[in-house]
Amino acid sequence: AKGLALRKLEERASESGIDISKWFKSFADPTTEMVHQCDIMLAAKSASEFLGINLDSLLELAPELRTRFEEQVAFEYEDFVRIVAELVRHAQEISHQKVEAK
Repeated sequence: AKGLALRKLEERASESGIDISKWFKSFADPTTEMVHQCDIMLAAKSASEFLGINLDSLLELAPELRTRFEEQVAFEYEDFVRIVAELVRHAQEISHQKVEAK
């Protein structure tokens, strides 16, 4: 079940034009195959810019993400997928709200 949920999150990101495994490899430490705390913010910033959302305002809306970035020292692939999927979800919500406001 865990693998299926992960694949669904990867698909959601892919629909927004993000290849999570490629992004993960570009930010991950090749020796540990984990993304370090200092790099997760770079990855999140990169993803939010790609998605056209403001990371700071997103982190105000999703304080649990900010807490996670600050408290977790390293992120495995599954963590990374969940974070990017969360960014994609927020970006979709924001764009949906903009459409409704018109």
